[in-house]
Amino acid sequence: MTPSQCFLSVLLLVVLSCITCVDVDVNDEEVQKIATFAGMEINGGTNDMHIMMVTKIVKAKREVVAGINFHLTLEMTLTDCVKGGKQVSCKLRDTTHLCDVTVWDQPWTNTRRLTDCSCVPDIA
Repeated sequence: MTPSQCFLSVLLLVVLSCITCVDVDVNDEEVQKIATFAGMEINGGTNDMHIMMVTKIVKAKREVVAGINFHLTLEMTLTDCVKGGKQVSCKLRDTTHLCDVTVWDQPWTNTRRLTDCSCVPDIA
């Protein structure tokens, strides 16, 4: 594949990505459940000793595949709660991240997976 063909392939992929996505209300009950799941998965995959909490669902999209892909942008804030400790009430810290996540959900097989996650510090 030539460099120009590679560029066109990447450009096509970017243009077509999530072309079948539909905006979903961030207050939708299923979106809330998916966001909670994503937050738990993100916490399980970090080395930080403190829990990060989903403090806001910034945007949500749904894509029908062999199941449903939920594409969410989450605001996650570090708390003072330690992983593995008793979480009665967690105080939020000043450290916030924006996370773009994709969760694949297939309810009829009881399968849910975090398939993509990218978090960056929120500097706003």
